[in-house]
Amino acid sequence: MSWFGIFNPSPGNLADVQELKPRGVVIPAVLWRSIETTPGYYEWRSLDNRVNPFALKGFNITLVVKHESFPSTAPFDMAAYRNFIKALALRYRYVAKAMQCENEVESLSYWTGTPDQYTQLLQAFQTAVRYAVGLEMAVAMAGFASELILRAATGSAVVPMPPVVSIVPPAPFL
Repeated sequence: MSWFGIFNPSPGNLADVQELKPRGVVIPAVLWRSIETTPGYYEWRSLDNRVNPFALKGFNITLVVKHESFPSTAPFDMAAYRNFIKALALRYRYVAKAMQCENEVESLSYWTGTPDQYTQLLQAFQTAVRYAVGLEMAVAMAGFASELILRAATGSAVVPMPPVVSIVPPAPFL
């Protein structure tokens, strides 16, 4: 369980997590390169199998999108990345309440790019989602791996976390 809901639930435990439905579910590691193995062709079956059982039961769903396997850096082809994010947002617009750009980017296990590269990636992500579905879906930046890291980064003893944060004003779509 996380601030964002039930993390990486198995459709096989749907009955076990039903009581936690108000918190929603987090589907991690939505990997761009696993879905778009051929440029311009998206194979959604595996992700549909992870998302649909929870969508059919009315869970709020957050998709955590990574463009590569672990660890990530900024994608080489930003236009192709934006196209994938638009396609993903359009496909799941009626079932996902939010999409998160990467995860735990302060950890070298998850992200090896620079903060500026993550900012550029996040802006492209936000722009693509807004272009595809407007404000229908929240956009969340990558979370921190632990409360200790969050405290160190913010200098605060306790940092309240909203369930989903929409950030970065959309830039003109290129």
